[in-house]
Amino acid sequence: MFENKRIRIVFCLLIFLFFILISSSSVFASTFIIVDDNTIEIPDYITEKYSHYFVAKRKDENNYAFFVGNSPFIFATENEKLYVNTTNFGAIGFSEFDKINFAYFKSLSSTSKYEIDKFMKFDTMEIKYSNADIVKDNEKVFPQAPLGTIATEITSVDFSMVLQEVLGLLPMILVILIGLIALMKAIKLLYSIFQNA
Repeated sequence: MFENKRIRIVFCLLIFLFFILISSSSVFASTFIIVDDNTIEIPDYITEKYSHYFVAKRKDENNYAFFVGNSPFIFATENEKLYVNTTNFGAIGFSEFDKINFAYFKSLSSTSKYEIDKFMKFDTMEIKYSNADIVKDNEKVFPQAPLGTIATEITSVDFSMVLQEVLGLLPMILVILIGLIALMKAIKLLYSIFQNA
């Protein structure tokens, strides 16, 4: 009887740990955007760190750039130079959609102003997607992308990443199980000692 009770407790604990893993897992909310019929997967650490982003293509070339910031992108001309006003501005350039390496993401400015032409000339940009309105010299130059038109944001479950996360938690689960078994044996020993006393 005691063995069955122990098995039930361990089984309930495993189910509890599994539900904690599912509820806290970040792989269940990967963000994808579609640009020029290509899908870009935006890593969670990017969407968690930055609230605004847009994708631009260099006109007449097959080069793209993914820009991020923590406030709306407002472009303004000062002394014949074009600056973007946003906080924590960053970017990554790419030419192949399936080979975007966000590990090489470049932080361009932690302040609220950056001269955009240093990274990509604005006049050569063709903005393809933005999750917020883009304003240049007090005029909206690109609207926030509505779902289902220019680009679509979707969420996806990547089960290989879920499996990796579960495998990563296995050592911790084993330690907990071994500790539980030791605790159950100690309780059983104390129970038998008190019963014989």
